[in-house]
Amino acid sequence: YGLLPDVVVNATISFYKSTDILYLYICCIIVGSIMSMNREVLIQGFLRIFVPMLCGELVGMLVGMAAGFALGLDPFQTFFFLILPIMAGGVGEGAIPLSIGYAAILHMDQGVALGRILPI
Repeated sequence: YGLLPDVVVNATISFYKSTDILYLYICCIIVGSIMSMNREVLIQGFLRIFVPMLCGELVGMLVGMAAGFALGLDPFQTFFFLILPIMAGGVGEGAIPLSIGYAAILHMDQGVALGRILPI
């Protein structure tokens, strides 16, 4: 809208892009929130959610592998290119880092790996 001079806007954009200060700010908010919680409540909450969450992850993997097996898919492809990207959590935090790792480990182009992950 032109409320701030272009010099200020460009300097702010450059600062945020070069330092990733937003990630640090978000981490500080999360850590501060966790540290301010009552220790006993935090431990009880963790224990109550950890077992069901772990069971859900394991059942999700088993059901995914069973579905891949029923469809006649290769177990390696099913787990690493179907189940893991879905459970990893989205494009930015799941698919892109996985595709970079797959490209390095499997000696393939990162774009090809991302192309195999993204259709899911």
